[in-house]
Amino acid sequence: MDEAKGPTPENQTILNASHARGRVGVVAIGRNEGERLIQCIDSLAPLGLPIVYVESASTDGSPAMARTRGADVLDQRPEVAVVCGRRRERFPDAPFYNRMCAVRSGFGYAQVWWTTRQTGKTLYAREVARSLFWALLLSLLVVTAGLLNPLYWLLLPAIYSLQIARMAIRSNVKNSFFWKLAIPNILGKFGETLSIFRFIVRSLKGQRGGAIFYK
Repeated sequence: MDEAKGPTPENQTILNASHARGRVGVVAIGRNEGERLIQCIDSLAPLGLPIVYVESASTDGSPAMARTRGADVLDQRPEVAVVCGRRRERFPDAPFYNRMCAVRSGFGYAQVWWTTRQTGKTLYAREVARSLFWALLLSLLVVTAGLLNPLYWLLLPAIYSLQIARMAIRSNVKNSFFWKLAIPNILGKFGETLSIFRFIVRSLKGQRGGAIFYK
């Protein structure tokens, strides 16, 4: 979109439909963004949509900057912050690391599951269960069986190898990326499980999570 000329014809069609329904607005979330905040709001102005800036305890005058640009500013509860969404790599097809950044945090899984468990719309329950199964339950079962017969210990690497192959075949057996991704996905279950137990320990101690700042 060219800021000086306004929305493209394609975007204008979407905007017209959105205005007719009265359902679309823009929410910008930031902390000490300075010039980037100004550029963000200015680039949105030609759309003619409501803009809300959610303030996160900035010390650089960001709320005032947003107000001078015509945005509504939400900064009445500086001790509270709620962020919803999903971050993705800007260039997911660049290096392998970028492409595997969909690996999640076990701590986050557990935290969101615990918070939403009584809402009727529990989130990440399957992810928590999956991590605990592959990294904890399966290992305990095989190790216990191995105490009766050491040959059972051979089952563990065999099962993990079959799961890696299944994940790669299900995605795209001919694409080497999915074979490379399947391995850290399995290994990541152990890290996720450790993070789940870390969340449990912090919860039992009554420790609350802090803010996460990123740029």
